Amino acid sequence: MTPLPSSHQKKYLDAQGSELVKASAAGLAARVLSAGAVLAFSVLLARTLGVADSGLFFLAVAVVSAISVLSRAGLDNAIVRYSAAAIASDRWGDVSALYRRSIVLVSAISGVFAVAIYTGAYWIATTLFLKPALADPLQTLAVCILPITLIMMHCRYLQSQKRIAFALYFQSALIPTLSIIAIVLLPFSWSLGNIAITYTGAGVLGAILAATVWLSRAKIVGFPRTQYDSRKFFSSGLTLIPSDLVNKVLQPWAALICLGFWSTETDAGLFAAAWRIAALVTFALIPVNSFAAPKMAALWHEGDVVSLRRISQQATLLMIIVAAPMLIAIVLFPELIMSVFGDDFRIAAEILLVLAAAQVVNVVTGPVRSLLLMTGNEQDHRSASLAGGITILVGCFVLVPAYGGLGAAWSVAASLVATNMSAAVFVWQRLGFLPVGLAKSVQEGPR
Repeated sequence: MTPLPSSHQKKYLDAQGSELVKASAAGLAARVLSAGAVLAFSVLLARTLGVADSGLFFLAVAVVSAISVLSRAGLDNAIVRYSAAAIASDRWGDVSALYRRSIVLVSAISGVFAVAIYTGAYWIATTLFLKPALADPLQTLAVCILPITLIMMHCRYLQSQKRIAFALYFQSALIPTLSIIAIVLLPFSWSLGNIAITYTGAGVLGAILAATVWLSRAKIVGFPRTQYDSRKFFSSGLTLIPSDLVNKVLQPWAALICLGFWSTETDAGLFAAAWRIAALVTFALIPVNSFAAPKMAALWHEGDVVSLRRISQQATLLMIIVAAPMLIAIVLFPELIMSVFGDDFRIAAEILLVLAAAQVVNVVTGPVRSLLLMTGNEQDHRSASLAGGITILVGCFVLVPAYGGLGAAWSVAASLVATNMSAAVFVWQRLGFLPVGLAKSVQEGPR
């Protein structure tokens, strides 16, 4: 049994909770702004290009975004875990070694993938997707694979510094924000090709900006590098590649890519628009997790299971409170919300409802996946992710050819439920509690 906290521990836990709320508030503000920027870009794109061409653009973005995830070699969460620990101990020599080695590795992988997609864009568009109009935007956006990868890597390093607002805004909204500025200010007649070029240019500029912000406070320039043994760091990344394939490739992009294979660009455009709205239900998830993750890792390292449980339950409560208003709005006014993209998008209301319902599971189960990662249970995280991955693949193969966008939505919904419920079971087994705050701890997590 986990012992009840003493009065001293209660004060400490209250302080931890207060810090979580304050940091999450800053992160939440950044997340609100970033969600607004992403939504504004999606609406601007849909109203400028229409359903079909916006579907082609989002399909090309899905391909290069998925490739970018593969290029990062599973290092996203490994960076937060190992870099945050080194920064907390003021071991900047270790941080310098991790940073340089990881950036060199992912840059090399991204470069190889970018060349492959650029040269094979016509074949991919005509043979795999049977959509010749996809070739040009896909070839242009292939250049953006390296910039996207570098932005995401620097966001993880910013997160390890607890610069959550920068990390959250940059990882989802930096490129859309720069693209909006260009589209609004430049006197062009905007087409699918022009917007693809603009998006790529925004990616290059965004990568430079993200690196500059990180390096402005990172004590690695001119800092003597240590003989840091990074084998555990890269090994952790390799272990997490299957999880990344599910959480960052299959769940966000597989349904859209499968629509590209087996349905029309119109279906892809409708699904992409609905998915962007549904994602707003969980916009509280990222800022809370981004601050809580390094803190949970530190608490587990210290053996403080009581504080770990309390922080995870507070994080879940924050997520539920923030997500509730958006969910209620979607349930009451799905067609009205989809009409923001244009009247042609109203027919995606049912898709939106299915996706939003699935996102509820993400919220109410709390930071179960982060808990597994930050407590060294990568294998369990991988198993939970694989459950979701198998579910979405089976769903896409069975449902997308028959039901189009609605089939894609049901596939994503089933995958999210499978992943999060599996992760919740593993958290209960390994740590002895659930972050929903409804179950009492039955044992102290294994060390």
